[in-house]
Amino acid sequence: MNIEDVQAASLFLNIKNGIKDRFKKQLLVNYIRSEKPKFFDKFLKTYKDKKGNSVKLTFERGIDMIYNVDGIYEKLYNQINVEDRVELRKTLKQQIKPYKDITVADAQAIIRPELYRKIRIGLGEWSIKRDKTGYSDERAYQILMGDSSWMSDPEKYKIVQKFEAYVLKMTYFDNNSREFADNNFQNVPVYNKMAIFPLFKYMAGSSVGRELYDRMHMEGNELDMISFKSAVKVGAVKNAYSPYKNKAHSLDTLREGLNKKSDKSIDYTTGKVSPNPDKDALGVTV
Repeated sequence: MNIEDVQAASLFLNIKNGIKDRFKKQLLVNYIRSEKPKFFDKFLKTYKDKKGNSVKLTFERGIDMIYNVDGIYEKLYNQINVEDRVELRKTLKQQIKPYKDITVADAQAIIRPELYRKIRIGLGEWSIKRDKTGYSDERAYQILMGDSSWMSDPEKYKIVQKFEAYVLKMTYFDNNSREFADNNFQNVPVYNKMAIFPLFKYMAGSSVGRELYDRMHMEGNELDMISFKSAVKVGAVKNAYSPYKNKAHSLDTLREGLNKKSDKSIDYTTGKVSPNPDKDALGVTV
């Protein structure tokens, strides 16, 4: 199932000495270097330290103080003429725009532990036989798939601690000719690239994580993978599910609807795909 991406401003955008601060100070420095305003020369010649002593500053020392001394930026910026300040604000707005709409879960995918295990086995990166210490990936997996009692059991905890549930990288290509109407064929290229994270039960501590975990393990209607729309590099995503309210910037606003059944399902014993006629079903890819 594909989910619309969450976009949010960088946490470093508005903090002191953060992204916005650095950009606006750099713009002032660029202005001073190119325009060589008289007010900056006056500042260099008449600057006084905290004790009131006159201190003659070099050009580069004055520039350094814009970045590192509180109040210097504001003092100099307010002496720029109104027209130039308007232009600087416009430029600043353009420069910080990419940091205001960051795709938080860029090209991520969440998969059920069962699928993660199958992939690792297929890659030959899964130990079944226990080593001399009693560890194997399979044993750690079985402990994790049980209840949370392993967290308070020293022996089980020791086994789980060795388990490396590392991220998998996946790419998928497709370029098949498909019929859209009678004798009307068109090549449809698809390129997906994503980082895959297994969602174990113990990881689903938040309310959102728990809802995602429960939906992926809905008995008889399991979802092997939930991927964010940004994982699709080429091609179009149909029926992408938006689990948060309009204009929301966090999955914390998860709304009702995720627990609906899928619009199609597969019988893993026969490989048969069965459609679900319910119009309100979740769109999935099989």
